[in-house]
Amino acid sequence: MSPFTDITPSDQFFAQVMWLHSTGISTGWSDGSYRPVTPVMRDAMAAFLYRLSEI
Repeated sequence: MSPFTDITPSDQFFAQVMWLHSTGISTGWSDGSYRPVTPVMRDAMAAFLYRLSEI
């Protein structure tokens, strides 16, 4: 089961997205979506990298 409204187990990279979610590196959007084709902005990438060093 997916915690995101727009990602399903049959989607490419589902396992990788679930890993990001389970580690807290990527939390998705406040509306419950992940928006996998939305470009990542520099500030969001900085947050991802910061959270990765915190694991």
